[in-house]
Amino acid sequence: MRFASSLRPVAAWLVLVGALAWTQTAEAAGELQRRAAAIASEESVTLERFYAPRGWAPAWVDASGPNEWGQAALNAMVQADADGLDPARYRTSDIVLRANGDASAKLDAELLMTRALLRYTSDLRFGQVAPGTIDERGPDAELGDPVPLLAGVRQAHAAQASAAFASLAPQTAEYRALKRALGIYRQITQTVTAWPNVPSITGPTALKPGQRDAVAVPALRERMVAGGWHAAELGSEPDLYDDALAEAVMDFQQKHGIEADGAIGRNTRAALNATPAERTKQIAVNLERARWLGPELKGRHVLVNIGSFWLTAIEDGRTVLQMPVVVGAAYRQTPTFSSKITALVVNPRWTVPRTIAVKDILPKVKEDPGYMQVRGLEVYDGRDPGGPAIDPYGVDWRHASILRYRLVLPPGPKNPLGRLKFVVPNTDDIYLHDTPETAKFQRDLRFFSSGCVRVGDARALAAFVLPTVPPAKIDDALKVGETSTISVARPVPVHLIYRTAWLDETGNLVLGQDFYGRDSRLLQAVERSRPTARARTAAVINQAVIN
Repeated sequence: MRFASSLRPVAAWLVLVGALAWTQTAEAAGELQRRAAAIASEESVTLERFYAPRGWAPAWVDASGPNEWGQAALNAMVQADADGLDPARYRTSDIVLRANGDASAKLDAELLMTRALLRYTSDLRFGQVAPGTIDERGPDAELGDPVPLLAGVRQAHAAQASAAFASLAPQTAEYRALKRALGIYRQITQTVTAWPNVPSITGPTALKPGQRDAVAVPALRERMVAGGWHAAELGSEPDLYDDALAEAVMDFQQKHGIEADGAIGRNTRAALNATPAERTKQIAVNLERARWLGPELKGRHVLVNIGSFWLTAIEDGRTVLQMPVVVGAAYRQTPTFSSKITALVVNPRWTVPRTIAVKDILPKVKEDPGYMQVRGLEVYDGRDPGGPAIDPYGVDWRHASILRYRLVLPPGPKNPLGRLKFVVPNTDDIYLHDTPETAKFQRDLRFFSSGCVRVGDARALAAFVLPTVPPAKIDDALKVGETSTISVARPVPVHLIYRTAWLDETGNLVLGQDFYGRDSRLLQAVERSRPTARARTAAVINQAVIN
């Protein structure tokens, strides 16, 4: 309260300034600087980085209230929900109230506006929560710096201020499609709470075209019509799952990441029964993930979408290669991260990961010491990296720690890495690799690995990663049978991402499934990052006390 009292003479002086161009006075700049310094230290430093190059001249508010940049800023923050953000996070009503007050209140509005805009800029460009907050990571471990971005917006011509704020969001086809879909589903939620429910059928596990069901088929048709999938209206055989209805279902399946076979199984039924509100949250979550990846990626790079089980190789904005991938099972999830493909290992040796050694191999070798030999595994003393292989029969596996040993599978038909391995430096020891188990690429849902990514066409990916290496060189190395490494002259960026909504090869948005259960955890993290109603009220009271 003593601090508040000390401000009264200054406030009185500012009132006398009235409608004068107080924003251009040295006194106003000095008062703005002093108030910024009174804020918590970290934020005070951030404010200084924004204002110091301006000589502490106000940026958004003048004698008549918000200037052109300020008005554009308020409009952007009020409409933040279009990007899946919470407008209440930016306290625009508090800003407007002070911006229309006396000269002292206008200085309050100026600082409140900048603080809100720094948060808005960070939210829109980098995301509301740091990628590492939960079990998902983006290209960088920390959020980016909003100060130079906001300063750049302020330097734009006043007539371009609105466009400058809009440019803060990622300018990618994925982000634009998600934003359009968010608007559509928000409109739907205003009139539709839930679609007509599609029940389970009696008898078989899935309802297939040509079958009959007096309850499920009419409900399915009603759901298709209500959702705008243009299924034919009920005909003379309302219980028959006919061709017209199957065609609508297959279109629905394709746009929801499900094999388009027309069968109404568990996954298709779950997608049909998802509510518009649930879809809205799903889209908002994926907008957050899209912000983590940042602006449009340039040059040659590889994207692996764990959620869609697909790898895409891109060059200068064009998709040049796509292939299915197999990712980690739900209990051994493939992590998200960004790295570079630095080398190709031909005829790789597979060193058994610690988790697999403990959980999968140890129980079997305890029952049968010959398990190592049957599987072709070589055993080495982990304390002697250059030592020879040891006899697995000479180890009492019932009492020995398997972590003391290094288990290696040499190149060959049994090697789970196949014949090619792509080196991707990362802390989780994850890599991309070939596999002898090609049948799993025909599955609709491909999460079977222990965390690493099995690629559907390793030779094609090798050609993309090593464009200057003649294919014959790789062929010759494969024929030799020995392990060899080819370095990538220009390491290719690779991003392992997790999307439950993505663009397919035709540019249509697919609303898929959340097999890892990460959507709900990210939603919770976003909610925790938002100020509660009590915290917002306390902030207003505290600000009033300071003034």
